Amino acid sequence: MWTTLSCFAAISLVAGVEALQVFSLPVTKVELPPDAVRRIHKRHVSSPLLNKYPYFVVDITLGTPPQRLQAQLDTGSSDLVVLTSGSDFCTSNPDVCSASGTYNANSSSTYQYYASDLSIAYLSGEVATGDYANDTLTIGSVALKNFHFGIMYNATVISSILGVGFDVNEFASFLNPPRIYRNLPLALVDAGVIPTAAFSVYLNNIQDQAAGGSVIFGGIDTEKYCGPLARVPIIANSFLGIREYTINMQSVSATRNGEPVVFSAGAASLGPALLDTGASIMILPDALAGQIFDFVNVTVGPFDILGKTPCSNMNEDITFNFEFDTITINVDINQLVGIPDENNMCFFGIVAGSTFGDPEIVLLGDTFLSSAYTVFDVENKNIYLAQAKLNAVKENIVQINAGVNGVPQLNGGCDGNPATTTTTRSTTQSTTTTARSTTRSTTRTTTRTVTRTTTKNTSRTTARSTTSRRSTIKSPPKSTTTKKISTTKKTATSKKPITTAAPKCNRDNCYNALAREKAEGVKFCSKLKKGIKCSTPSRVAAACSKKPMLSSACSCLPTSLGYYG
Repeated sequence: MWTTLSCFAAISLVAGVEALQVFSLPVTKVELPPDAVRRIHKRHVSSPLLNKYPYFVVDITLGTPPQRLQAQLDTGSSDLVVLTSGSDFCTSNPDVCSASGTYNANSSSTYQYYASDLSIAYLSGEVATGDYANDTLTIGSVALKNFHFGIMYNATVISSILGVGFDVNEFASFLNPPRIYRNLPLALVDAGVIPTAAFSVYLNNIQDQAAGGSVIFGGIDTEKYCGPLARVPIIANSFLGIREYTINMQSVSATRNGEPVVFSAGAASLGPALLDTGASIMILPDALAGQIFDFVNVTVGPFDILGKTPCSNMNEDITFNFEFDTITINVDINQLVGIPDENNMCFFGIVAGSTFGDPEIVLLGDTFLSSAYTVFDVENKNIYLAQAKLNAVKENIVQINAGVNGVPQLNGGCDGNPATTTTTRSTTQSTTTTARSTTRSTTRTTTRTVTRTTTKNTSRTTARSTTSRRSTIKSPPKSTTTKKISTTKKTATSKKPITTAAPKCNRDNCYNALAREKAEGVKFCSKLKKGIKCSTPSRVAAACSKKPMLSSACSCLPTSLGYYG
């Protein structure tokens, strides 16, 4: 069922006053029928997850005349890929696809074929093949002509996906030769809709189907969070650099009835954590997940992915505390307890990493992100976190400006003491870039309050009328040629990332090594061996032997390799 779009872009203030350059979209919760399978995350799932939690979509249209689709908002991928009615999933679930919409290239007069090399293979076994194409993408009142996207003609993937990750993590970046194009956050900058590649996400209360969320490109909403926005730098993968929204997580603890609970497995640094709106649940290291399961009486069946906890836990005074470099986000247990079964046992929104092939993985999906207000500063490679204010109805939109300190440092509009805890660890910004700014105006019909910040840290509030997945293109190694699909050129200056993930070996690194080895031949391995000690590469190959096709790539890798999720 389609929701009414209540979005605005480049909003006019009063006459003669510069327009605010932000673009806001409602985010809607969607629940699949019980028999439809739900993916967790593209590169981490080894088996399907039955839909026990909602996922979050935005409404878009593609083509001329416009074809309406619901696309899952996904910070864990970087491409817009859309389903067709003939895909494997849609032929098996026609009612689901009819409700969410599919794309038909033959029905669009503005469709332009690009290439037939879309190929997506997930470790879960989910696959998609099809074409790359250009067409007019319309989101709310913004139309982006010749937008580049993928069409999944053959796919077991269950929904269209709007990826808003870094452009260097696009599927085409792993082709030979690799291609990189301007995905949605960058295309909005190029079109002058927003001044910088940055956006904020507010998912809202998972337990309330009617509680709407939002994604604001180029802005934040100070009424949706408590306390300050704390900057946490995105950390680099020691193998592939910065490719995803991964930050360092220090610890996980809990409180019960106000009393602290310490998990010994969560007391030390847990390393890189991926922030992924495309994942319904959290995935935590085995040892930590096991201690949490004991704490709230979670049982996991021998053939189950999700564990179950007594539904009465939803009403307990239990909070889980996720500590990062500069802030702690608190997650109430009611955001983790899902649909009950016939025995009044409820599914629990944390899964152990070994279920998905990596006992040390940290992936923070929707059961975490519903409690966090998250700003993704793509331009400067930073994440900003604050405690989300659930069920908020007020709105105060503030623009994110271009530059190193473009994200406004404004406290959220919570009553009483904020639930956020700040700490004093020092962080350093990793990259500085400059984006161009273009003013656009539209005429609207209802009143909204907007605060605009200036570079002098002053602000003004004006009543106005309104209706109703990095800007730096990172090149691959010099031995390859990168084809940039977009003709719009953008320059940026980079600084060396200041934080590096703790080295680990896992199957994803082997997978990416295989892709790079295929693109570069022996040059890749020889270069890696020159720069990194590789005393016992056979141990790495053995660690990845469960995926035989990857063993050749693993054999050239060092025994310890940076995590890449």
